[in-house]
Amino acid sequence: MQIIDTRGKTCPLPLIMLKKTLSTTEPLTHFIILTDNDISKNNLLSFLHDNQYLSSVQECDSYWEIIVTNAQDTSPNSDPFYRQKKKELRINIIDAIIVVDSDSMGRGNEDLGKMLICAFFSQLVEQDTLPEKIIFYNHGALLTKQDSPIITYLEKLTAQQIEIIICGACVEFLGLKDKIKIGTISNMLTISGYLTKTNKIIYL
Repeated sequence: MQIIDTRGKTCPLPLIMLKKTLSTTEPLTHFIILTDNDISKNNLLSFLHDNQYLSSVQECDSYWEIIVTNAQDTSPNSDPFYRQKKKELRINIIDAIIVVDSDSMGRGNEDLGKMLICAFFSQLVEQDTLPEKIIFYNHGALLTKQDSPIITYLEKLTAQQIEIIICGACVEFLGLKDKIKIGTISNMLTISGYLTKTNKIIYL
């Protein structure tokens, strides 16, 4: 059985190692990934799920062991018809991404900027057309904390199937690991992929 040992590697290297292995070897039917980084573990599991690999996690003394098979995921979320129906239930979702790199909006007075960011998201949830994703990085990641002034609006957006993506390196650097209330912690490899493939990027 092949083992992909990513211990000692931080985001996004474990995901890069997994993708490289999958692209350069014969189709793997059963393999194991080792990681000692919690954010990398979640990123790996998310990638495996999105690519219809079945996986289970076993916690060892100082790392996690992810056991993977390439059996097709039969959960409802993996079914193309189900995903299409989810899209149809949405408000008008356009191929656009909002990027938030600060916990305030605009340059100048910081207090004013914090008021503006709250006002923006309070009005965003009222729009008939919404972006597909909202990406938070740098101090923007602070807005996904439990005590964030916009957390209620982010919850409403999530309920409408808008993806909230948070930079994992930013979460680690800012010490937010146990404070994140909402969203998916991701990595710059995935984020750069989103930004290069979308038709429209909106920077706050």
